[in-house]
Amino acid sequence: ISNVRDDAQSDAAHFSVDDGDLDSDSLSSAEGNLASQDSTGGLDALLRGRNVYLIRHGKTENAPKDAARKLAPLAERQCASFLSTYGDGIDRVFYVFSSPVDRTVETASLVGFPDPVCVPDLYFANYYTDEMQSLDDHLGYAPLADYLQAKEGRGKEIYAPVRTRLRQALESAFGEALEKAKQIGEWEGDVLVVTHATTVSLIAMEVLAAIKAGLGKETETECGVCEEGDKILAFNVGEVEGFKVTSSGVVELLRTEESEAPTGKNKDYVEKE
Repeated sequence: ISNVRDDAQSDAAHFSVDDGDLDSDSLSSAEGNLASQDSTGGLDALLRGRNVYLIRHGKTENAPKDAARKLAPLAERQCASFLSTYGDGIDRVFYVFSSPVDRTVETASLVGFPDPVCVPDLYFANYYTDEMQSLDDHLGYAPLADYLQAKEGRGKEIYAPVRTRLRQALESAFGEALEKAKQIGEWEGDVLVVTHATTVSLIAMEVLAAIKAGLGKETETECGVCEEGDKILAFNVGEVEGFKVTSSGVVELLRTEESEAPTGKNKDYVEKE
C-alpha cells in the first residue's frame, strides 16, 4: 500500500468546520445538568447526561486519492438497515460531527443528518504517520487492541498523541456547537460522530474516559481498562457500525445485514494511480 499521507493531508487542508446539529437523552435530572453546561468546559462536562453514538462510514468505491472516495451503492442499503435497528435512539441526536471527506459526510446524511459539523482532525490523514501506515499494512482491518499491542506494545505509545488530538478536536467542535445552540435556547441532545475505522474506536475510548471522569470513575488503571473499555478494544468495527457510549456503559452498534465483515487490507489507505 503506497503512502497517501501527503496527498490526503493536502486534500484535508481544503476542508473547514461548518455549523452542526445537537440533541440528548439524559439519564437523571438531565435538563438541569445540560442547561448549566459550560461550553468552555472539558469534554467530561460537555458530555454530561448525553448519549454518544460513533459510527464508521459506509461501503466505498476506490479512488486515486483517499479523500476523493465516494460511497458505493451498497452504503445506502447499509444506512437504511442501520436506521431500521437504531433509528429510535438516534432520533434524539442533535449534535452531529463528521470527518470532512465525502464518504463520512454522505454517511451522516444517509442516517438522517445532512449538515454535520465537519471536523478536520476526525480525518486520519491529519495525524497519519509512517509508523501508523506500517501498522495498517501489517494488520489491516483489526480491533483497536491489536493496534495498541503491536510492535511489542509500542502501539499504545504510537496512538497516545492521536487519542489526545481527537479528544481535543471533539471538545473544541462540541464547545463551539453548544455555544451556538445556547444562543437559540437549544442545548439538549445526544451526539453522533461519523468517522473512519480505527478512529471510531480511538474516539470511543476518549468519550468513555470523559463520561467516566464526569462520574468520578476511572477507565484505565494499572490492571488495564474497565469492562466497557474492553468492549471497545475488542470490537472490529465494520461499515456503518460502531458504539453507543453512555453513563451506563458501552453498547456495540453491531453489523447490519447489509454490511461486510471487516477483513483484509484497510481500504482507508488505497493505492494511488
